Amino acid sequence: MSMTRRTPLQAAAMAVVLLIGLPGCGSDTPAADLLSQRGYKLEPQATCKAAGRGDVEALRLLAQAGQTPRSLVADGERFCLEGVLAGRAGKVDVAAVLQEVKPAKAEFNRVYASSTGMTARDVPQAEALGRAAGHRAVDLYAGGAVVEATPLMWAVWADDLDAVQALLAHGADPNLASSVPMRIDGTARGLVRVSTSPLFEAHRLQRRQIAQALSKHGAKSHIASRAPEG
Repeated sequence: MSMTRRTPLQAAAMAVVLLIGLPGCGSDTPAADLLSQRGYKLEPQATCKAAGRGDVEALRLLAQAGQTPRSLVADGERFCLEGVLAGRAGKVDVAAVLQEVKPAKAEFNRVYASSTGMTARDVPQAEALGRAAGHRAVDLYAGGAVVEATPLMWAVWADDLDAVQALLAHGADPNLASSVPMRIDGTARGLVRVSTSPLFEAHRLQRRQIAQALSKHGAKSHIASRAPEG
């Protein structure tokens, strides 16, 4: 029986084919197994977990496993990137995450009550914000009331120009206001919410590049305050 003689190049190609076919090597390893190796399960919370870590590879593996990431809102009320955008978690490439998930614009254009416990104390120079609204803040904690903010506003407060630009590129409304609870002297119950726009905050905090990015997308500067309802 004659044997086919292979050139060195053909032999090398055959070795690669055999290697890829081995368990745990190459693309034949199930995406679910690769996700498990990275600490994920195929469950609804996996997208939020991967996005919050900036784990783009995990987001891609979720798509390969049939769980294509399409939302950054968990439990209907928590924005998965809050900790990242607000500077309360590690640095993440927000643009890369958004490129993989591609959430609906509506998810960027709503106000979320902080799920990380962010209060006025965590807002940069919050006392000055209260004064800008015509009040004298005496208690920034305001009984534990949390900030209600848009993803874009979190990025402005965190001075994250890259995140601001990424959110704007994906349709974030630069004029949607966020509110900061403060306890103020001279009000009936002492508690007000200062409502402010991203551009107002960018100017107030002297973040010129962020202000320029917002202005290019039609942002307006405004501030107001109101007593909470109820």
